[in-house]
Amino acid sequence: MPASAPGPAPGLPLVSDYAALAGAQSPAGLIVFDRAHAAQWLNEAARSMLEVDGLEPAAAQASIRSRLFDDAGRPVTPTTSPVGHVLRTGLPSPAVALAIRNHDNSARWFEVSARPTVGASGALEAVVLAFVDVDAARIALSTQNAP
Repeated sequence: MPASAPGPAPGLPLVSDYAALAGAQSPAGLIVFDRAHAAQWLNEAARSMLEVDGLEPAAAQASIRSRLFDDAGRPVTPTTSPVGHVLRTGLPSPAVALAIRNHDNSARWFEVSARPTVGASGALEAVVLAFVDVDAARIALSTQNAP
């Protein structure tokens, strides 16, 4: 985190608070990033939804990064991502809709947000990216709005 960026907001969860999520069978995808924006851990839901089963976190991150785009079809970069927002500001990111291009070239949409986590000293230790699949809802909405 740059020296000029504000520190994490008071009351943010400790990194250790997410330990319980590591074994949880959460329907939400969870990815933990370190302060250098490197993926450290993905839960099973994240691995399945993002089609990165069996990959180490760094390889999974590279695969995801090359296939991620926003509502306008622009590639999502480390600086424009929710994790980048947290690392720049120390504050939770607003929820955004992002899509990943699947290996079959279809797109799958997610609602994505990121939250900082702090260590015992109160310093930013990691960023937890959480996402849920909203593909079916987007398809239903577009069908409903079709002429």
